[in-house]
Amino acid sequence: MPTAREQGFDVALDSWRGIAVPRGTPGEVILKLENSIRKTVESAEFTAAAAKLAVRPAFMPATEFSELIAREDAFLSRLMQQIGLKKPPS
Repeated sequence: MPTAREQGFDVALDSWRGIAVPRGTPGEVILKLENSIRKTVESAEFTAAAAKLAVRPAFMPATEFSELIAREDAFLSRLMQQIGLKKPPS
């Protein structure tokens, strides 16, 4: 099977991980989680463990992460339609 690039699609996708909470979670809860996650991701122990897996950790605040997810979803939806992996909306 030809790759996306071989089919004429100039695509480079990153792999990322994140933590999500249900819609409607109180802002103070999100802020507390965000601060704890930032502290963990920026710790020497986490950085060392990630390096063993060839992973480069990066913290992203909740609002930026939400925007990233929305952009990636829109991009992947368009790409899937272009290459025939998803039916267009009716």
